[in-house]
Formats: sequence, C-alpha cells, structure tokens
Amino acid sequence: KLVGYACTVLENDVFGPTKKPFGLLTEALDQLRPNEIFVATGAHNSALWGELLRLRKARGAVGAVLDGYTRDTPKVIEQNFPVFCSGTWAQDSSVRTYVFKWRCPIEIGQLTIHNGDIVFGDIDGVLIIQDIAPEVIEKALVKASTEKTMRKAIEDGMMVTDAFAKFGVL
Repeated sequence: KLVGYACTVLENDVFGPTKKPFGLLTEALDQLRPNEIFVATGAHNSALWGELLRLRKARGAVGAVLDGYTRDTPKVIEQNFPVFCSGTWAQDSSVRTYVFKWRCPIEIGQLTIHNGDIVFGDIDGVLIIQDIAPEVIEKALVKASTEKTMRKAIEDGMMVTDAFAKFGVL
C-alpha cells in the first residue's frame, strides 16, 4: 500500500549518450521530501526505476508511481518500497531516459497530475485525489466501515441480497 503526496517528474526518451546521463534524475531524487511519492511519466524507452533509486526511503519518501517500467524487480520487492508501474523491463535508462523537469504538471493517461496531489495505491491500482481530499477521504472511510459491517453480517448468515438492501454497498 502507498499513500502520500505526488512529487511529479517529467522525463523524455533519448537515443544515445547525453552531456549529463539521466538528466536531472539525481537532483529530482535528492529533493524528495518525507511522505512524498516519485510520480514519473514521459519516457517509455527503458525502465524508469531500479533498486538504487529506492534509497530515497531513508529520507522519508514513501514510494514511486511510474507511467513506465521498473527493473531490478527482486531487489525492489525485497526492499519493501512500493513501486507501481506498467511492468518490468531490464533495459537500463542511462542512455535512454532524461529527467528534465520536476514539480510540474504531468499527464498519465488522460489525467493531469499536479505536484502535491494525494496519491493512494494498493494491489488494485493507484488513485490520485485532487482538490476534494477531505470529502473523498471521509466518504471512503464511511464506505470501508460499512463494507466491514456488511461482510460480518454475511459471515453471520445474512443473505447477500438482504445485506445489500440493508447496507447499500458491494
């Protein structure tokens, strides 16, 4: 599971050595703050994340969300640092990816993500919460509590149809 604030990162594909390998990646990583999540998009020619990048955990960063791939998967999993991504790919990014901006609006899918947006992720996917965070969080907690009550009622013998009629959630 993952919850924190987006630190948005914009990358692009490159096709060979650059004056500064990885672009501004090290600077973007160095400025991550406690409870922030590295949220990156823009490059799709290699993995955007690997085992060494998770070392930001020591400074309080809580995970990564990538519109792209990760590598070093066994080590990433072993380090208990949540990384949500499109898949895995062993392709190193040193001459293929260039970070050129961070803390800027980015787009993943058709959603514009702003620096500081609330990010929640679990095994079912990633949710970006914008503008209405207190209301969304309150409604989510109420729904989760109601689901737990409904589950208990079903476990105790209530029929699902009756439980839905009573609690109104599924």
